[in-house]
Amino acid sequence: MEIFKSKRFENGYARLVKEDPCLVRKLEKIMAAVITSPRAGVGRPEQLKGYRPRVVWSRRIIGKHRLVYELGKNFIVYHSCYGHYDDH
Repeated sequence: MEIFKSKRFENGYARLVKEDPCLVRKLEKIMAAVITSPRAGVGRPEQLKGYRPRVVWSRRIIGKHRLVYELGKNFIVYHSCYGHYDDH
C-alpha cells in the first residue's frame, strides 16, 4: 500500500511539531492504526460525506484537530491533520 501526504498535511504536521510534540506522537499512532485498520480503531473513524466518489475519512486527534485521509484500493492520502476539517 502506498502512502501519500498532501502539502496541507505537511504544513499542519509542522505546526503540530512546533506547538505540541505530544500531539505528534498521538497523530503517529493514529496514522499507524489507519494503515492496519482504515475504517475502525482509535480516533473514532468517521466517513465524511460530500466527497463522493472519493472515500474520505476523519479521525479525532483531539477536539480541535482531525486527521483527514482518503482511501483507495492500493493507497492512502493524508489530506490534513491540523484544525477541524476546513476551519483553519
